[in-house]
Amino acid sequence: MRIKELKINNWEVVRQADLEELSDFVVVAGPNGVGKTKIKDAIVHIFRNNGNPPPGSSVILEATNEEELNTWKTREFSLPQKYFWPMFSTSSKRLKTNSRLIQIDSNRTIESVNFQELTFQQIGDPKNEDIAYNYGFDNVKARFKDICHTLHRLKSKEVTSVYNEYNSQLDSSKEDVTIKKIDDPTEIFIKLFGNLLYPKQMQPIQINSTTIQYKDEEDVIRNFDRLSSGEREVVVLTFDILTQNPSDCIILIDEPEVHLHPELTFRLVKVLKSIGKRNQFFLFTHSPDIIGNSLDTGVHFVRPKSKIKTGNQVIKVDNDNLEGFRNIPNITETIGMVSVGKKLLFVEGKNTSIDRDVFATIAKAAKTDVAIIPSDSCSNINNMSLICETFAKGVFGIELFMVRDRDGLTDEQIQTFTEKSKGKLNFLPYYHIENFFLDPKAIEIVAKRILLEKAPSLQEITDKLIGFAKNQINYTVILCKK
Repeated sequence: MRIKELKINNWEVVRQADLEELSDFVVVAGPNGVGKTKIKDAIVHIFRNNGNPPPGSSVILEATNEEELNTWKTREFSLPQKYFWPMFSTSSKRLKTNSRLIQIDSNRTIESVNFQELTFQQIGDPKNEDIAYNYGFDNVKARFKDICHTLHRLKSKEVTSVYNEYNSQLDSSKEDVTIKKIDDPTEIFIKLFGNLLYPKQMQPIQINSTTIQYKDEEDVIRNFDRLSSGEREVVVLTFDILTQNPSDCIILIDEPEVHLHPELTFRLVKVLKSIGKRNQFFLFTHSPDIIGNSLDTGVHFVRPKSKIKTGNQVIKVDNDNLEGFRNIPNITETIGMVSVGKKLLFVEGKNTSIDRDVFATIAKAAKTDVAIIPSDSCSNINNMSLICETFAKGVFGIELFMVRDRDGLTDEQIQTFTEKSKGKLNFLPYYHIENFFLDPKAIEIVAKRILLEKAPSLQEITDKLIGFAKNQINYTVILCKK
């Protein structure tokens, strides 16, 4: 289930907001007070109100799986629709939420986590419990106690399952008792925690645990309440969604950037896109980091109705319509990119390129507070390097850096650019950044982590790469000659 088109008229502070051509990752942006949260509230109102939009408003839904298609009798339809509500209003299983609405409000500050003491009767089977269709409508703080209780019960269920299997084998009078390992049902939460807060690592939940614990950069075990406010927020937000295990759901997140460092915001967006299947995310934000990293899917800017006297207050800006920025009043309020003490690193490629991910990973490992800004071509990087000194004279508290591949330049040209940029422009030692992934030593390190004792030696990897290169010589010569 996904929203294909949403039109809202005269709802609270929003006069007219038409959102069309919606992707699976929708960013609704704009300065404070223009009605971003009210658009979210309007969507929730529609789903609370049996699928009936407010007067003058409309919604076009699209089925994203066969069950929806068979029940609703059509791939696309406008709400209200008579077949929609009977299916939507049925209960679903905990840890398996299908075709539902989930909202994450901005009030999600959780100071601490405390697991309840469990009896065997309370453990039950969390996976087979029914939850109401409107479970995802509540605010996050109201759900989070239940989420922690579910995590604790999942771990306790694993332990009791092993115990029951052991006893059943004893009763069968077998000479040998073999207990197979059961997958840890909380492992996915541990992995997600690491993806968000690396190098911090969540510790396995024990049956007698009283809270969520993690190991910090110095290998010290600490409780959940020792995380920063931003770190706690992303854990609360993502654990809430992960516990519901959504598929074909519409997920609304208000102000995902609250208390977040830019790099943590970047990691949050990547993690959200990895959760569940065929979900549609709506992020209501004024974060420049989220806006800048979402132009590939499109950002829907809500303009103040005082500036737009009639017509649609929403304008869509994406990689194909960057000129749309010119039509947004008070753009500096909307996406103020610059802040004192900020380091900006301009790299080659687009938002989805390998350069962006590689340098963001390096910055994270180096614990460097830097915003990675893809700048398309290497010529753009060259031009930026030549004006950075002039630019820095007019903008204080900003440090500009540039990195590009070595391709297409002689040693003399590289030296010239390095001198003119005062060392701000750096060149990779390889022709392309992709060549780093063909470095025998780098491959050896990765192989050892993945394959352990079965990993090939450095010499074997080197020999194999040379063999590949020899096989490509004729083709490479032809390309170079062309």
